[in-house]
Amino acid sequence: SPARTSAALQAVTSLFDAMASAEAAAAAGADVPPSRGVLTGGRQRGAPSTRIRELGSAVEDAWARVAAGKINVDVEADRIATDALDGTAYVANGHTELAKLPSDERCRLLGAFRTNTRITILELSNTGVDNAAARVLADALGARGNASLTHLNIERNSIGSEGILALADMLPHNHALRELKLAYQLVTISSHAETRLADQLEHNRTLLKLTLEVRQVRARELRDKWLMRNAQLRRQQLRALGAGAGAGDDGDGDGSVECRAQDGL
Repeated sequence: SPARTSAALQAVTSLFDAMASAEAAAAAGADVPPSRGVLTGGRQRGAPSTRIRELGSAVEDAWARVAAGKINVDVEADRIATDALDGTAYVANGHTELAKLPSDERCRLLGAFRTNTRITILELSNTGVDNAAARVLADALGARGNASLTHLNIERNSIGSEGILALADMLPHNHALRELKLAYQLVTISSHAETRLADQLEHNRTLLKLTLEVRQVRARELRDKWLMRNAQLRRQQLRALGAGAGAGDDGDGDGSVECRAQDGL
């Protein structure tokens, strides 16, 4: 974890400081008592200066990586909202700092995607996304919201029925998403939420992949029906454009339907 990493780096930094002090004392002619060599396993009077500098540099780099893992929510939200990110993918799968944010701060960060026009892929698997965050994402992707995001992965989170209902009601108003990954949530989703998701999918003609374990037979049948219809519509669009089946189809050109389940942080 970042906390354990920081503690370890602090210990290593203190060790290198002591070694550097011992070398400085030796260079000044002081009598430095022999110590067990940390670097070589042998007995030595201090450590080679080159090696100390190399390892000291490595520690500084490690500290920089730890700092980079921390999130300044206000700064990051502003970068997202104003298209100040490089690249078109925002990948944060398993990001522990994002998962540890208070719910309101996580919501503030994700709400910034409403005005983003650059990111097309958003990966948020296992990042603490809950019902509140799912509602924020649904609002960001709904009417007059984000129109550039084509792939959203929020699997392995804590989205329950309330969050699924919000995402379901977003579908008729979104015309950009091709893939929505919702599988493996840590909480149970009601039959009502499963059915609403399948019913609302009828009014969305762009989604090609939806990953979610659906227990209700009717909901599964409807989900498969509307995803297959969308795949057929996609093939027709490609043929009309003269691109041929599969061209520019984000890997879905064969019309297959999946019904399961870097500038990131």
